[in-house]
Amino acid sequence: MNVCMHDVGNGLNLFINHKMMIDFGGDIDKISNYHYHRCCRCYPIHHIETFVLSHFHDDHYNGLFYLTHPFFDLKHVYYPGIPTIIDAAGKDIGVTFFSYLIAMNHYITLGTTSGSAAADLIEQLHRVSTTTFQYAPLFKGDIFNHNGTQYEVLWPPRVIKIQSNTNGRTLDSEDKVIVSKIKKAIGAFEKAKEEHPELNELAEKYSRAITEKYKNNIPEHEDKDDYPNANMKSTDSKVEEESFTNKPISTIELPPLAKTANDALRTAANDLSLAFKSENNKILFLGDLETNQINRVCQSLSNKQFDVFITPHHGTHKGSSMNLLKIKVALSSVGSLYKGYFRNPDLKRITNKLDTYNDGCIHAYIHHSSIDIEKCKYSSKTI
Repeated sequence: MNVCMHDVGNGLNLFINHKMMIDFGGDIDKISNYHYHRCCRCYPIHHIETFVLSHFHDDHYNGLFYLTHPFFDLKHVYYPGIPTIIDAAGKDIGVTFFSYLIAMNHYITLGTTSGSAAADLIEQLHRVSTTTFQYAPLFKGDIFNHNGTQYEVLWPPRVIKIQSNTNGRTLDSEDKVIVSKIKKAIGAFEKAKEEHPELNELAEKYSRAITEKYKNNIPEHEDKDDYPNANMKSTDSKVEEESFTNKPISTIELPPLAKTANDALRTAANDLSLAFKSENNKILFLGDLETNQINRVCQSLSNKQFDVFITPHHGTHKGSSMNLLKIKVALSSVGSLYKGYFRNPDLKRITNKLDTYNDGCIHAYIHHSSIDIEKCKYSSKTI
C-alpha cells in the first residue's frame, strides 16, 4: 500500500494506492499549478477512480475549481452523510444546520458556475471527470472498497441524539456536546441573517433542496452499507462540451456577525467530519474531527497499531485518547497557518512525524515490516 500527501499549503490532498484521492483543496498558488507539480509524475490525477471528501470546507475541495479540463476517470465518489440530529426537545435540527452551513459557504465563495462551491460537489466532480460515476454518503459502520482493500467508516454516526432518563439527566454527554455546538452555530447564523437578508434567502433555498433530496432517505437507526453496491446513485451520461468553462472561486471578507456565524458553523461541521481506517490498519484518517470525537474514535481503537496516521485538522486538533494508539508514522498537511502544529502534546510521543510545510510532498510506501518514506526534496529513508 502507498500513500502520498501533496504539499498544497493550507488544505489537504491525499492519494492512497494511486487511484483514490482524499480531498483536493489548498492554497490557490499551489492548487492552480497542481498538475505541473513533480509529484504528479508518480500520482497523475487523470488516474483517479475514487474520490472521497472528508467534509464540506473549501480548503478540502477548492482544487476542483482550478482544474483546466476534465482529468478524473471517476467510478465512485463518497462524502460524509447528513446525520439525523435530535436535540433535547426531540426536534431534528440536522437539515437546518446543513442548510445554514451550505448557505454560508455559498455566501463566502463567489464566482462558481453553479453559484455555490459546496452545495454541488457531485455536479462539479461530474464536470471534471471524463466518465460517469456512482456516489453515496458514508456513515459510521459503512464499508467502502478500493483496489481490493476495504475501508471502515468510523465517523459520523447516522443518528446523533440527546437521550435523557426519567430524571431528565442526559445519558450521552458526548452527543450533547455535538448538539450544543450545532445549536450555537444555528443561533449565530440566525443573528447574522437578520443583518444580511441574502443569508436568509440562501438558507431557505438550501433547506428546500436538502429536504427534497433526503426526505425519503433520512437515517433513523444504525444500518450499515458495503460499497460499491447497486443502491448507489449514478450521474447522468457524460455529455461532451465544446469547451471547458471551469471558473476558480473567489471569496469575500465577512462582516462581524457573519464571521462569527461562519466560525461556529465550521467548528460544528468538524464534529461531523469523515473518519475511516483500512481493514488491515495500515491507515487511520481522522479528517478534521474535534477533541471529543477524536477521543471517541481512538477509544474504540485502543491498543491498535497503525502504520500511517493522517493527523486531524493539519495536526492541530488533539485528544488524549490518541495516546491509546500505536503509530509508526504521522503525516500532517500543514501550511503557513498551522506550521506550529508540532506543539500538539498528543503527537509528541510519535517518533516519526512528517509534515508538508517542512518536508514538501510525502510518499509513504507501506511494506510488511517497514515503511519507506520519500520527500520531494529528493531525500528518503526507511522506517
